Amino acid sequence: MNPTPAIAMYEFDSVADGTRVADRMIKQAPLTLFRAGTTHPGKYLLLVGGEVGAVEVADAVARREPAGVLGDAIFLPDAHHKLQAALWGRRVSAEADTLAVLECPAMPALVGGVDRAVKTAPIEIVDLRLGDALGGRGVAQFCGVQADIEASIEAALRTMSPRHTAKHAIIPRRADALRACLDQSSEFGSCSSGV
Repeated sequence: MNPTPAIAMYEFDSVADGTRVADRMIKQAPLTLFRAGTTHPGKYLLLVGGEVGAVEVADAVARREPAGVLGDAIFLPDAHHKLQAALWGRRVSAEADTLAVLECPAMPALVGGVDRAVKTAPIEIVDLRLGDALGGRGVAQFCGVQADIEASIEAALRTMSPRHTAKHAIIPRRADALRACLDQSSEFGSCSSGV
């Protein structure tokens, strides 16, 4: 998937509301609908992209909804290309010496944090998972030089609101067995170190 100048993600607590608002947004602006659908636990997640002006129009449509309709949202007028690649499913081998894990119950907040992290220092997004099989949470894994990882995670956490209760871990010189397992997948059923 080719990167777009801007992306936005919206999380709705109601599938009905999310579907209705997605339709209104798409009818109001020339957007690319990248992904839309349900995630655990009964949320509706929407990822759109396009020219900055079009995504701004769509963002205004979503944010005009009454309180309680829009759970969380992020509008990124200059989304980093590494974030966009990770959103399309690109995984990177975690070869650098330090691993970081960033977890958040609000998926748009996590996406904003990931964007800030990769804009702060030259780190890689190893894996980005949103919602499914995670109880509605989002999880990102990064690798890089320890100082870069620390600066990036600190910047990501500053970007995210305290109400999002993000959790993180920074793991320098992680075990080889863990590295081998995570290079396969971060999902329990897919990860085997061969032991």
